Formats: sequence, structure tokens, C-alpha cells
Amino acid sequence: MASPMFPLVEDVIGRILTFCPDFATLHAVVRVSKQFHAVYQTHPKSITQAVAYNIVGPALPAALCVLRYPLEYVREDSDPLIVASACVEESAATMIAWDEKIRLVSNAEEIAVLEDVYSITSVLTAEESHRFHRAAYRAELFSAIFTADTWALDDIDELEPVVISNIQEQRAALLNGYDTRELLEMFSFVRFMRAILKSIVVQERHIDILLTAGPTRILEAWEEESDDLLWDSLGWGFSNGSGDTPNRLFDGYYARAFAKVWEWRKDDPLFCASDEHKDALNPPTEDDGGSAARWLLSEMPEANDTCSHCSTRGGLELLTEVNWHLHPISHRCLDRLKSRLTDNPTLVNPVNRAVAVAGRSAVHLAVDITPHGSSASIFRGGWISAVFDFAQTAGEGEFASWSKEDSYCASCLGRFLDENVWRWLLAERVCKDGWAPPEDCWYGYNCRTQTHKRTHATGKNHLAVPTRGDD
Repeated sequence: MASPMFPLVEDVIGRILTFCPDFATLHAVVRVSKQFHAVYQTHPKSITQAVAYNIVGPALPAALCVLRYPLEYVREDSDPLIVASACVEESAATMIAWDEKIRLVSNAEEIAVLEDVYSITSVLTAEESHRFHRAAYRAELFSAIFTADTWALDDIDELEPVVISNIQEQRAALLNGYDTRELLEMFSFVRFMRAILKSIVVQERHIDILLTAGPTRILEAWEEESDDLLWDSLGWGFSNGSGDTPNRLFDGYYARAFAKVWEWRKDDPLFCASDEHKDALNPPTEDDGGSAARWLLSEMPEANDTCSHCSTRGGLELLTEVNWHLHPISHRCLDRLKSRLTDNPTLVNPVNRAVAVAGRSAVHLAVDITPHGSSASIFRGGWISAVFDFAQTAGEGEFASWSKEDSYCASCLGRFLDENVWRWLLAERVCKDGWAPPEDCWYGYNCRTQTHKRTHATGKNHLAVPTRGDD
């Protein structure tokens, strides 16, 4: 009933509360009056659930499952079906504890950042965003259940084959609980996680073990451009890929589980051609070479795009100004110096300064920086943009017409950088650092002495074309 002093019916107040954008706003509004508080006390579950939905979106059931899965039920000898049956995504309204609210908000923010990274070339539709978030939360749950940080290396070495087999069955059983199309979406998300790890992990053979860290930790590692955080979370004393990984337990971390499920579902209508379903699919694998994005995206107009230079078909794998920061090519400018310049220790600081200046300039000039760490992405790829600008300004040779607005395969972009980074660095040192180059070394960038004799490395300019043969 409406109050004479506050003529709002309870249903209206309830609707107001459900439109709160976050829990902090909800708690503030509840304290507006006794009537608001009374309405909340009458419907705490549905109101809290509605606000949680406003924060997380339609992937809320999967997000809550991450928080509530009974991890204590999972042991190496647990029945795979019991492990899977505990993974129920509840849609009914329930009370959300205070600590769950904190984690729910934190996870939602991290997944939003991941979506920004994934959709750097174009914003996802509402449905695509839902698929991405649902897959991300399920991957987070998978890594929480089958984490590597609870294992000691010695314990893994002593595991019997039957135990390892049971754990692999548990992983497959968990995935088998999802609808086939939704499982394909998760496969796409895992491929995305692998791509992120590939850009920062020194040894590619370590990717499977580091996938166990989960999406949010992987995001942190990517932002730091180092896998050290992931190794530290395992507590195994590895750093930058040193040591060896316990492949017996974690090799094929996702791949084996997906393969088992595809085998179990070989008669699924999606994988079987029929009169009703003529466009049957082949179950995807980690190495099938196709674009896994097709399971998350409704449309892929760029799927048939070709390299602007060599016309090689690359589709979504092509590198452009908006996505080359995701590729390993953007993380080590020093490696793109010509010939033996990469081993000249006196060039490390000049290269780092030039990269930093280019990154800050790129961020400053950006006119549309989204809120979730995009400035860091722009900074990371800024030096490549600067090299393109330099090549066009110099106006010499075949690369003068290459534009950073075009799309390139990794091979062509790599060749462009190999031929132009050293020239760009020379111009940066002269124009911005005020460096006066000494006399050119006869052997230029091919000089061996520059790599081990500092006086020669600083006394001669090696950012130069050789005028004599190899020294």
C-alpha cells in the first residue's frame, strides 16, 4: 500500500531496486526510507539477483557456478559423473553472500577486459557478448576445478596411469554437461586463451600447463607481458619457461577433454549430415587451422580477407593496427633490428626509449580509448605504427607505399619491420635524442665486433648499410 507521505506502491519500489546498476547503489537506495528497506526485506533474493544480472548479464548462472562449485568434492579418485553433476548452473533467484558479491563484481570486470581484448577490431553484438562471457566463466570454472597449483611436482611424478586417466575422464565429463553449440563456443574461447599465452610464453610447450591458471590470471599475465605471474601462482619455481613441465598430467589439458566429448557425441546432429541437417560440421581440434571465432561470432565478414601485400588469405588472422599488439611480433622491438644489431648491448636502452616514446605518442593521439585497458594495448603496438609513419615519410624503396591502415600476414609484416626498424631507430636517435652518429662502421649492421667489444659498439655507428663484406 502507498504511504501518504511517500506515494509509491511496493511494486514500483521493487522495480526501482531491480534497476540498480550495482550492489553499492542498491545498498544506498535501500537506506533511502523504511519503505524501501521493507520492500527489499520482502524480496531480497529476486532483487539481489536482478542487480547481479545488471552487473554480469545473461551469463550470471555460469558466473555464480564459478563461486559456488563444491571444490572439496573433487579428488583424483572422484567419480567423473559426480564431478560433472555438481556443476549445475542455477537460474532461480538465490541469496548472494557479501563475499560472493565482491568476487562476482571482480570477475565481471576481468571478463569485460577480456572481451575488449577479443573484440579489438569490432564490438561484439549482445548475443556474441553473451556467448563470450558464458564461455569465459565456464573456462574459469574448469581451471578452478582442475587447477595445477594444488599439485607438487613430486606427487605428479608418482601418479599411477589409472589416476591420470580418471582425472582426464573428470575433465571430459565436466565439458560433456554443456550443450554442443555452447561447448563449441567454449572451444573458441580456449583457442583465444591459447593465442594470448602464445604472445607471452617463451616455450610454447608450456601453454597447456599455464592454461590451468584460468582466464583472469592469464589476462593479468598478458597485461604484464610476462608469464612470470603464472609460474609464481603454480609455486613450482619456474620462470620464463625454465625447467620442465609435468606433461603426464597436463599435456592436452583441454584438447584431450574436447576430443573425448566429440567422440561421445559423434552422432550429434551437428556432426552428422542428414536431410534435415545438410551442413554437418567436423568436430574442431586445436590444430585444425580454421578460425575458431566462428563459434562465438554470428558473422565474420573479414573471414576471407587477404594480405594487402602478398594476397595470401588470412582472414581474422591478418595483422592490422588494431590487433598487432596481440601478436608476439609487437613485444620485442629489439628482435626486429637488422642482422647482428640485435646482439649489440649498447642499443638496448635507445630501443626501449624509442618504443616508450612511440607508445606514449600513440596513446596521446588516440581519439577513442575504451575504459578497459585499451590505452595499454595502444601503447604496446605504438612502435609499429611509428615505423610505418617513418617508412612513408622517408618515401624510399618498396615500403614507402605500405600503410598501417592495411592488413598484413605475419610474414609480410615481419619482413617490413626487419627492413625498417633499424632505419627508424637511427632517425629517432638523431631527431629526438639529439644523437650525433660517429663514423659508420665498414661492416654496418653485420659487424661481429659490436656484439662483444663495447668501445667499438659505441665508437662506430652500426645503424648503417655495410660497405665491406662480413668481418
